[in-house]
Amino acid sequence: MARGALSLSEQTIVDVSAGLIGSVAQHLHHPREVRSLQ
Repeated sequence: MARGALSLSEQTIVDVSAGLIGSVAQHLHHPREVRSLQ
């Protein structure tokens, strides 16, 4: 079970990291759109 939980945690970290990178990329490419949404 420890291995399963660890792999699940690693997958979550990967998903969160990908989401943060995507948000930063969108902010850098479309800063005006991001500001208007906020």
